[in-house]
Amino acid sequence: MSPNRPRHRLDRLALLLLASVALAAPPLRASGVVHLDFTSHFNGDAILNGQFATVDQVQDGLDGDGWGYPTSSTNCFWGVPGDAFFPANADHPDVQLGWANDDDGDNAWQTDSGQAGSSITVDLPDQRYEQIHLFAGSDLGGTGVTLTLNYATGSPEQASWSPPWYVGGTQAGTYALAGGLSRGRPHATLGLDCNNTGTVVLHGRAFQVDSSRALVSITLERVGDTGRLSIFGATAVAVRQSLDANFRPHFNADVVVNGGPGTYDADMDTIEGQWAFTTDSAGCGDDLPDVASFPASGGRPAVRLGWDNADDGFNVWQTFETTGSITVEVPDIPYDELHLFATGAWVTDATLTLHYVTGDPDVFDDLAYPSWFDEAPAGYYNLIDGLDRGIATSPTDLTCHDANDPAIVGRAFVVDSTRALDAFTLERTDDDGEGVLNVFGATLVVHDADPLDGLDPLIFHSDHEDGDLFDWDVHP
Repeated sequence: MSPNRPRHRLDRLALLLLASVALAAPPLRASGVVHLDFTSHFNGDAILNGQFATVDQVQDGLDGDGWGYPTSSTNCFWGVPGDAFFPANADHPDVQLGWANDDDGDNAWQTDSGQAGSSITVDLPDQRYEQIHLFAGSDLGGTGVTLTLNYATGSPEQASWSPPWYVGGTQAGTYALAGGLSRGRPHATLGLDCNNTGTVVLHGRAFQVDSSRALVSITLERVGDTGRLSIFGATAVAVRQSLDANFRPHFNADVVVNGGPGTYDADMDTIEGQWAFTTDSAGCGDDLPDVASFPASGGRPAVRLGWDNADDGFNVWQTFETTGSITVEVPDIPYDELHLFATGAWVTDATLTLHYVTGDPDVFDDLAYPSWFDEAPAGYYNLIDGLDRGIATSPTDLTCHDANDPAIVGRAFVVDSTRALDAFTLERTDDDGEGVLNVFGATLVVHDADPLDGLDPLIFHSDHEDGDLFDWDVHP
């Protein structure tokens, strides 16, 4: 079946927000992160820093016995980074806390027994945020903290947390910013005393923020009257605006079975020559959403791709056992990231070229999108996975395969935000007569929201939560 036959297109789609989809998230880049400044509130030293022979001998520690988190340069087996930087992963964005291996000063806000009700307020830039990540450890006395989110308008919001540190895991709703650690303290004779249990955790927790309001500050108040509480800092994840690149002029294949019983789309292509994805309404079981809207999740922006259950038209750019390329234009403004979404049949190689208004392009020639049954490799993430697959042979006949495995994979590319991007080129490069590359679309994270003012929302959708119509056929 030719992937290039003419097809009917739905000219206008109402953009619907999918309420709940289990999504994996890529790391969040620094562009969307604000590291809150706690230095004026630091009053205790709970990080054992220095080299073995020069370990800081003046420590407050995390508990009454003087134990603290050692850095990796001490002689303890497992320590925290000496520069207090934790690169982004699926749990948290890039995190920068307040200690340094060559600084013997304070690095935590600490409160002790008898100090219940003690509090600090930390300001942050007045803007909308999605999350506040808080990093802390407390003694075994059940000490905790109440976080108050102070907005520019309306009432504040509160949440509480009690983060133990000397445990072999994390509580529900928390994660290990650093886990499997030793604990350490100064020793008058040896210089250093290590307890290499590998059960110590520096905890993090993500608190959801009302993203419809500007957040201006957070207040932390100690809860409980026994034990020591140590707060090391917080990182805020800002709301980042995104827009979807217009792939519609390049779509040449239909790899999603849509419709329902009696209206299955039987005039279609496949991912790899036999099977396709199915929508919820088609009903194989673990399906794609009827409308290809994915709300923002962690480091990934909100995404709108090209299928719709009411549209029998094309929904991917497909290269079937051959090379090929497309160039997609975007508004001439700065961006932080480009997220590209695809799936393959067998591993398929490609090159992405970013074209700027000025200067040389950036070239990423290491793309290797995995087969739709393979795990997302390092540097990629699953937009949605654990899917079934199906094929319709008539409007009333749908065959399903309970696969629980296929995925659409994303990858985030860093864009030079000092220059305006005006287009990008995607080229399928392997020419071995095997494999199929199916590209569903791309979403760009805008460096500054101001350039979006005045853009035609029917060309590029810039706010995934306002319900504006999206016109896939208009091309700038």
